[in-house]
This record gives sequence, structure tokens and C-alpha cells, in this order.
Amino acid sequence: MQLKLRQESATASERGQLRQLEAEVETCNDKLDDNYRKIEEIKEQINEKNKDSRDIQEKLIRAGSLITSEDLKQFIEREQYLTTRQEVLLSDLKESYDIIPFAIAGERMLEVLIQLENETNYRAAEFKNEHVNTVTNKILTDLLTMKRPPHIVIDHQIHDFYANSFKDLIRKHFFSDTDILPVSFKPIHEFSDSERNELMTIITTIKVSFKESFKRITGDYTQIRNELNQIKKKIKDAESNKEDLMVAEFRRQKEELDRDVIILNGTIDSLNREIGEYNNQKLQKSKLIESLSRKLKVSEKNREKDAVISRNILVLKEFITKFKAKKKESLEAQILDGLQTLLHKKGLVKHVQIELIGDDINIVLKDSRNEEIPRESLSKGEQQMYATALLKGLVEESDIQFPVFIDSPMQKFDQEHAENIIKYFYPNISDQVVLFPLINKELNEKEFQILSKNIAQTYLINNTSVDTSEFFASHN
Repeated sequence: MQLKLRQESATASERGQLRQLEAEVETCNDKLDDNYRKIEEIKEQINEKNKDSRDIQEKLIRAGSLITSEDLKQFIEREQYLTTRQEVLLSDLKESYDIIPFAIAGERMLEVLIQLENETNYRAAEFKNEHVNTVTNKILTDLLTMKRPPHIVIDHQIHDFYANSFKDLIRKHFFSDTDILPVSFKPIHEFSDSERNELMTIITTIKVSFKESFKRITGDYTQIRNELNQIKKKIKDAESNKEDLMVAEFRRQKEELDRDVIILNGTIDSLNREIGEYNNQKLQKSKLIESLSRKLKVSEKNREKDAVISRNILVLKEFITKFKAKKKESLEAQILDGLQTLLHKKGLVKHVQIELIGDDINIVLKDSRNEEIPRESLSKGEQQMYATALLKGLVEESDIQFPVFIDSPMQKFDQEHAENIIKYFYPNISDQVVLFPLINKELNEKEFQILSKNIAQTYLINNTSVDTSEFFASHN
């Protein structure tokens, strides 16, 4: 809760960052205006140089007498139209470049969209399940508080059976359309509705209009570029081959003007790229300004809440430290008691020491000389007794009577260890213990008789094929 509040609030550093971002946005605006002004000035220079180049070209063609002035005029008008059309298509093509990265990552974006839909469904199911649980708990609470005739006695097993059955029946008959929440599902993105709609707009654009639009633009651009090259070639071919000083000078001047135009167009492209970068910086900084501005609004009202939470966190941390120390001492005693009960070497382990390392624990066994007993030095049977004592201690300290399932329970025990396990461990480890001994290899008749008073049911598992087995109840 404190982290959430502090994320919503702006710090002094963030307030300074806000002022800096606002200044940087203003700087971006100044640079954008400067670039737009430069582009307009360069376009004027290009127009002047193109006009001078066309004038010189007309002189060269007249000198060569290859085409008429009327033909030249038509060529120039067509060249101007195609050049303008090419610039428009190039601008459209540059705009589509913003969509191309998303189109390339189309499969990944669809995965994100599917995840978002799953998250939406998950939130809806979560809300419905909360409603189902609320209604069910209210009904069960009312049912439990109803006065019951004194002659009707209900023990906890019957109570649990009907309570669980009643929950299932309520869901079946009144909330059958409510899905069970998937246990393994985890939200990742948690988009807002506006963010999800924005993603949908991009995907729809890519799927519906972008492909055809991009294909049309590139096709038109290629066609116009080819036609322009043909017209320029015709004009160039029409230029005079007359090798006098005046024609040579005209050609030099025209080539110089054409080179200048190419350089100026390159400068415009560079300025346009800078404009794109400035606009992108401006957009990113504007988003940060919006986020920080929201934090400033909630900072004051969250300050008092943060102080209260900080006090409570200190109390909780102190409590957790004491609680862990108490549980550590209790678990040490439980494990030592289990070892002394189960091991037939009564003096083998005299102390159990638990070391807390963050959220992990390290258990050290010590002998009567207070020296550490390496666990690898224990026999296989003693190692299993140690694991058994550890399990018993954890069950006792957890205060949860969960079912315990033990496979091959007697495999590594000698006779004395086996009897200790049967007498002191299996009957007391939990309310429900399920053993899986191998027939004729574990749990002989004497051991079975010792354990029999605590056995609720025995089954024989008969393997009938590679994939199936059947159960036979053989003892009640």
C-alpha cells in the first residue's frame, strides 16, 4: 500500500524534473520552428536554382535544335507535375514508416492482444467469483445461525460435507455461467481501456488499410520515378552536342545548379529527420509531464496516509522479527524431540540449531561436544529419520493438518528405526496419513499389527496394464 501511494505521489526531485521537462518541451518547440523556417528558405533557393537550370537547359536545346520550344514546355510542365506528385507520395511513404515496425511485429502484437482479452475475461470472472463467494458465505452464515432442534447432532465431518456441497449447488443452480478462475493465469499488461483501444486501432489499421495503402503508394512512386527518369533522359538527349565555349559554359552552370539542388534537398531531408526526432522527444516528455502532474495533485492527500503506514510497518517488522525468533526456537525443539524419539542412537544428536538466512533456513545438527554433525555422515536410515523428524516439526509448527503421503515408507529403516517410526511418527504426524508400502518388501506382519489400531482403511493397488490400475478395499 505504501509503495502504491508513493508511486502516485510526486517527490521534490520529480517536481524539479517536471519543471525541467516543461523547459525541454519549449526548447523542442523552438527547434521545430527554426527547422520549419530553414526548410522554407531552402525551398525558395531550390526554386530559384531550378528556374535558372531550366532557362539554361532551354538555351542548350535551342542551340541543338533537337526539339521545339513547345515540346520543351510540355516536358518541363510534365516534369514539374511528376516531381510534385513524387514529393507527395514520398511524404505519404514516410508517414507509413511509423506503422511498419508494428506490422513487422504483428504476431507479437496479436499475442499481446490475446493476453489483454484474457486479462479482461479474468477480471470479469474474478468479479463474478467474488460476488458468488459473497452470496454463498451470506447464505451459509444465515444457515449456521438458524436455531436447530436439540435432538439433531451434526459433527464437523457432516458439517464440512454439506457446507462444501451447498457451495457447489449454489454455483451450479444460480451461478452456472460463472467460470472458475484459472489458478496459473497471471495478468501481465493491465492496460487501461484507452490503451487497449489504441492498440486495437493500430492492429485494425495494419490488418485492413495499411497493406493496400502501402502497396499502392510504393507502386505509384516507382511508376512516377521511372517516368521522371525517362523525361529527364529525353531532355538530356535533346541538349546540344555543339562543342563551343558558350555551350560548354552553359553545361557547367547547369551541372553546378543541379548539384546545388541535390545538396539542398539533402539538407531538407536532414532537417525533416530532426523534426521527427524533436516531435518524438516532445511527445515522450509531454507524457512524462502528464504523469508527474497527476502525482502532484495527489501528493498532499497521500502524505498523511504514508505517515500512518510507515508507523504500522515498523510495528509489523518488529512483530515479524520476534515471531520468526520464537518459531525458530520452537522448530529447533520439535526437530530435536523427533530425532531423540525416532533414533535408536539416543545420544547421537544433542542440539539442533536453525540459522535464518533471509527467507531461507539452514539446519545444523550438533553432538554432545557441540560439534556439527555432517548430514552426509549419517547412514541412509538415519538420514531418512532426520527428514522424518524435520517433516514432523514443520507440520507441528504450521498448525495445518494437511494430508501426508509417504511412498516406500520403510525402505531404508532397520528394525529398531522402523518400530519407532510406526509407534511414534505415523500415528501422530497428521489427521490423515497415506502410506504406500511395497508388498513383501516393506511393513511386515508384526509392524502392521502395531499400526493396525490407527488404520482407517487399507487398499490393494493391482496393476492391470501399462496404463491402468484398480483398487481393492481390503480392511476397515
